[in-house]
Amino acid sequence: FFFVSLMSCSIVVPLEEATDRPSLAKSTATEVEGESRLQQELKAISVQQLYHWSATAFLLLVVQAVSDALHHKFREFPSLSEWCVIFLLLYPLASVVAVHYSAWVRPYAAYLLGMGSLLLTLQVIWHWDRHVIQFKEGVLQDQPFLTGTNAHNGEAPRDRETYGSLYGLAFGSSGLDFLDTATLFVVMFQNCVQSTFLCRLGVRITGAISICQGLLFIGWPLVSQDIYSSWICRIVATGVWTAHLIHSSHMFEAALKKTIRLSEELQHAFERDLKNQKDGAKADSVLNHILKNNMADAINCIEIWCARNKGADGEQLSKASDILFRGMWWCKLREAMLSMVAGRYETVLSATDVRQWAQEFVRGRTVALECPTEVVKMDATACSVVLDNAMTNATRHGCPHDPQVKLAVEVVDQGTDGESACSEDKPCGRPVVLRFEVSNRANAKRPPLKAPWTSDGPSNALANESSRPTLSDGLGLQHISMVVNLCGMKARLWQHECRVFFELRLNTQIAAAPKRGPTPIVAMARPMPMGLTILCLDDSPVARQSLQYMLPAHIPGATVATFGKNLEEVHEFKKAALTDGD
Repeated sequence: FFFVSLMSCSIVVPLEEATDRPSLAKSTATEVEGESRLQQELKAISVQQLYHWSATAFLLLVVQAVSDALHHKFREFPSLSEWCVIFLLLYPLASVVAVHYSAWVRPYAAYLLGMGSLLLTLQVIWHWDRHVIQFKEGVLQDQPFLTGTNAHNGEAPRDRETYGSLYGLAFGSSGLDFLDTATLFVVMFQNCVQSTFLCRLGVRITGAISICQGLLFIGWPLVSQDIYSSWICRIVATGVWTAHLIHSSHMFEAALKKTIRLSEELQHAFERDLKNQKDGAKADSVLNHILKNNMADAINCIEIWCARNKGADGEQLSKASDILFRGMWWCKLREAMLSMVAGRYETVLSATDVRQWAQEFVRGRTVALECPTEVVKMDATACSVVLDNAMTNATRHGCPHDPQVKLAVEVVDQGTDGESACSEDKPCGRPVVLRFEVSNRANAKRPPLKAPWTSDGPSNALANESSRPTLSDGLGLQHISMVVNLCGMKARLWQHECRVFFELRLNTQIAAAPKRGPTPIVAMARPMPMGLTILCLDDSPVARQSLQYMLPAHIPGATVATFGKNLEEVHEFKKAALTDGD
């Protein structure tokens, strides 16, 4: 019983080891369709168990063959049981080769293991029974008194006889019976070593094979040449091991079912979250498009009002129109921002007129602008993201009454000490440094920056925590640092006396100048012809109203008709475009 308890420790199977075979499970799932996930996992596990069992069985059989050869020292012809050992050595080798190289054999690995384990049990019992019989015959010829033992001389008490009969049923009543009991435990040891792998094949296969093995252990004395007397020990020990195998297989299968269920729930949760994320991104894209259209309608309303009321003070409305224009511009950059946040953004350099870009950038802002007329290669999207954050911080966190925000742009040669060069001196492709500087008047009520901040350092805080505003969380600098480091630029922030400076630098080159023809083309004013018929199709009522008002004002004598209120107007637009449209 101590031996059975010791061997039961080998039954404890780490579930992570048993289920960590995705490649085998995947291959089995593709070969066998319509099976449950549990059956697929068990078949995948049985392949590995067959490999392990084959190595164990091969080692046990080799030890038996070597011990038999050393016993008779090759002076006798091998007996039938020894030939069975030799032929049985081929079974694990053939099983491994077949399962490894044949895909259609792989699903039957559990049956190969079970049949091999049963054959090995039969061979071990037969082998040891033959050797024990030979040993008994040799001993009885020399010492016949070992056929029975008497515990005492004379008449034994009745209770002692009862005790002796129970003890004899358990372990035998003679010295040779004790030899049979010891042989039983040796055989069980070999059987337990090789049958341990059955507990991972499923309850059905484990139960069928282990019960057959138990019946072999219990019923073998009935067909043997000698009748064993240790029936209680044989039945109890074999029954305990068989029950333990079946129980261990049941526990393993239950744990595997739970793991599969949790894995499937996790997979479903992942798929559900992924679907929700995709749906959210799609809804966000739709909302982004709707927001851009609404902002466009707001701009059109403001422009219509300003056009109809030219004498009124429309400065604030014009500023609101510029702000809406910037909002529309940011909506168009949504995909680029998503790529930046995800770290997948790739810098795209394009020839850009720095002055024209800067004028559009400061539209709607109270900002002083100094910018040369240069065409350089730059990533306008990344520069806009960085400078927009810097400009917003300068406006909100600077002097509340008069921040005096200024944007200065410089294009200097690489390797010079900040000296700008004229565009005539810089041919196409000449390396330059593009420098943007945003400066503002500092807030006198806040402590000054004692140390500069750079994009190479920490991005989660200002250089001096005490200088950060109460409601500021430092996200502006975090966004700047993210984009700058992603696009290979440099940024820094510092304060000199009463002004705060932010600088963005990037190495680039002069872009190709526009090609000119051999003869200059003289632009001549060509008036629009009179009596044009202009047909417009738009689903926005505000856009139709804006077109209806703006086009006749800029094209005198034009007739403007708008469509798009409903589906009938779409058909009317098609007919009018074919007949009346210019």
